[in-house]
Amino acid sequence: MIKTRSYLSDGYASHYESSLLSLLSKTEKLTIIAFDTEGFDDQVIYNADIDVLQQNVIQFEISLLAEQRLKRVKSYLREKRYFISNLKRDALAFKTS
Repeated sequence: MIKTRSYLSDGYASHYESSLLSLLSKTEKLTIIAFDTEGFDDQVIYNADIDVLQQNVIQFEISLLAEQRLKRVKSYLREKRYFISNLKRDALAFKTS
């Protein structure tokens, strides 16, 4: 399942880390794309045109990814100028300038 949402600063971020709140303070519009594809999140990220989508935040599940696949997708997102923050079962990738 892929969900795309656009939010203004409306409290949605209270579920995430303070780094998300920091991002909110620097932008008028927060755009999040969330992937939950039961272990195929990395493949969806590679095939999504994230350069065109221009999401501020990408949320994806990491609990079902093997260590090597997780390292690879994190490296890919860093190359695209995202900062990765691990949560329990998910990760958040924040677009940096």
